Amino acid sequence: MSTRGRSLDDVGFIHCSTAEQVTGVADAFYSDDPLTLIVLELEVDAIEASRTEVRWELARGELFLTCTGHCDLSLSSP
Repeated sequence: MSTRGRSLDDVGFIHCSTAEQVTGVADAFYSDDPLTLIVLELEVDAIEASRTEVRWELARGELFLTCTGHCDLSLSSP
């Protein structure tokens, strides 16, 4: 499920991908977007420590990570 064009307030979570999934997700959902896609590397342990709920969910036959609620972007690296 793509949440493209919807805000965190609209959906309540952030879709995440593993390094192996990024290209497939980018091709499937963002290939026609003229804006630059920004990929952030997140440390799951740090996000969980910040009290953001992190869970794996099955979608399209694969497990994808979701972060529920706001995520502190200081815990990421570009």
